[in-house]
Amino acid sequence: MNDFLTERAAMRSEYVNPDTKAAMTRAGYHGVPGRSYHSPLPDEVAPWYLYEPSSGHSLAVVIKSLWEPDADPNQELTLAPVKLVLRRPWQIEGGWIVADIPYDEVLGIISEDDDDEYSNGITEGSSEQAMAAMEVGEPYPGALKFPVPDASQLFLTPDECTLLVFLRGLKKSEIDAYRDGKAHFALVYSDHALLLLFRFDNTDGRPAAWSDAQWEADPQERAGYPVGLPGAPGGTFTLAVHLIDAQSGIVTVNRLITVPTRFADKLRGAVAAQLKAGSNPAASSYDVAGWYRLTPRELLRRAVADFRSTKSG
Repeated sequence: MNDFLTERAAMRSEYVNPDTKAAMTRAGYHGVPGRSYHSPLPDEVAPWYLYEPSSGHSLAVVIKSLWEPDADPNQELTLAPVKLVLRRPWQIEGGWIVADIPYDEVLGIISEDDDDEYSNGITEGSSEQAMAAMEVGEPYPGALKFPVPDASQLFLTPDECTLLVFLRGLKKSEIDAYRDGKAHFALVYSDHALLLLFRFDNTDGRPAAWSDAQWEADPQERAGYPVGLPGAPGGTFTLAVHLIDAQSGIVTVNRLITVPTRFADKLRGAVAAQLKAGSNPAASSYDVAGWYRLTPRELLRRAVADFRSTKSG
């Protein structure tokens, strides 16, 4: 298993025997505190283990095909599923795991479905714990390499309703709007997809442009996250909104918004409709493409529910 890296030049001495926690932090990997793998790990690889909500049980590794002994391994560190690393050849070089795992320059790490292992839930614990994990002024605690494109991502689980918004070039006025401005939400859905429309107006009252987050049940389930919504029909729940600088990865806003009963029940109905209809990627793509051909005004006319929130909570 450990013979595939022969006749290599020696690794530069300043990179040998790294502080594994510091190395993973530099790479943007922070992990969920207190988590451990369900089975004993080899002593050599155990220091490189961590659990990230978006990547599951993982090891921070350098990929063999990208590894050069005289280069900085900090620049090549990436997360790979524990099961994938352990079933492939791997070598410890200067304290780093160099793993012979499939890699494509476009697709990234190539793994099998069974390699991915997740715990239930998008984040660990309650909304308050999730907010604590997303600490303003600190790096985003997920397995993402920044910068990333502007994007919005919605997670709907029985324990959490979370909206992640990644934006580049954030201005103070935008940060203030997401933190303190009047928030508007609207919902459009079919049996195969839904759009959560949202906007956070400026604190001086000037309206902002609408944005949206697309959501489908099937990709979330395939990623290992249970699908659902907190609470019971006829009740409210809390939406956690996190604004992250897409350039630096720094969390800039955490905001908790109470979703009123009528909107909450419409969203529950939208989730239930997808689960009943089952996966249909072609129908989902068709519906979403149709929505995006509409103007914001036309799309809002199709909304089945909407609400405003003037402050957090």
